[in-house]
Amino acid sequence: MLDIIRDNPGVAVLVAGAIVVFVTMFVSWWRVGRDPKPGLVIPRSEPPRGLSPEALGWIYGRGHSKYYFGRSFTTAVISLGARGRLLIEEVNKTIKLISRDQEIAVSDHDLPPGERALLTVFFEPYSTFYLDKYNKQQIRGATADLHNSIFARLEGRYFTTNWPSIIIGFSAAAISLLLFYFLGRPVTDVAVSVGAHLVGGLFVGFASSKVCACVRGQAPQISLNNFFGLLATAGSVIVMMTFHYIDLAVNDVGDASIQLISVLASACTGVSLGAFAVLMAKPTSEGRHILDEIEGLRFYLAARGTERLKMVGMPVITKELFESRLPYAVALGVERNWSQVFEKQMDESVTDERVNYQPSFYHGPSFRPGEISPFVVRLVKTIHAAHDKLMQDE
Repeated sequence: MLDIIRDNPGVAVLVAGAIVVFVTMFVSWWRVGRDPKPGLVIPRSEPPRGLSPEALGWIYGRGHSKYYFGRSFTTAVISLGARGRLLIEEVNKTIKLISRDQEIAVSDHDLPPGERALLTVFFEPYSTFYLDKYNKQQIRGATADLHNSIFARLEGRYFTTNWPSIIIGFSAAAISLLLFYFLGRPVTDVAVSVGAHLVGGLFVGFASSKVCACVRGQAPQISLNNFFGLLATAGSVIVMMTFHYIDLAVNDVGDASIQLISVLASACTGVSLGAFAVLMAKPTSEGRHILDEIEGLRFYLAARGTERLKMVGMPVITKELFESRLPYAVALGVERNWSQVFEKQMDESVTDERVNYQPSFYHGPSFRPGEISPFVVRLVKTIHAAHDKLMQDE
């Protein structure tokens, strides 16, 4: 093998490039890419100061806009309902939003910028708005305004991607690949195979890092379906690449040996690039502190049974507290847990509070007295599905 590398400068450059890329990316990650250590997570009933529910959800999703694209809209609508700014109705399986600004004296300055933008789209000049195909363009524009307001305030403050370090690694890989093609003059099959294995290795490294992040609980933006999808796809790519290596190893003569070493070096380069591109992204010090506070709030909203009994000094969950924290529960994906906690507390009261409860922000057939958790889950799914359909329809 060493003789092949020594006698083929193109292969030697590709092997050296794989080593340089790994060392460069590892050193960069060690210096600037390692996540700050998590702090102590303390259950808290108050959300972090200054963060709207949709902004809090964006941070919890670690800035992944694709993950949070639909949930932020649903969160903001329910937040506006909980603030008393609109009433959510269901009419013939369509979500209807009704302005309540004429009922109460309010100031838009008290609203987060994203929610203020939604109100402007919803209720100017009319006092009602339907989440249907006739308002598709307005909904798309409102969603864009909502996300732009979040990005403008938060992007770069709580997370960093360390792109300069990533660009250095990709540049080193590109140089080694170009030198391989220039010095080695590979035949077309070898050239294509090397490029394909670089791309395959890139995906395997990316997917592997994402899967590991899921296992460690550092990628809440990845759903269970996406997790298994990444795992299956990465496994398929690895199997195909392995069969190719075995085929080349069995025909270990002449060009086959050169191709085997070349594709292995190319695949290793891709794995390094894909893995460290994910690992380089990390929370800032401020972001890590906020994530710890968010975890404390999420624990408070989601904890049930003995976990909840261990929490000391928490306020009694009144109707007002339940509805004010519901948008945060939706943002964090624990609306079912939070609703069940509220149901259980009302069941333990001496009055028929659970049966008498009526949500202040909703009117329609989805709510049945006493069924708070099923109602909340259905409402979130309905708004989310309506929004997703309107964002995807052409």
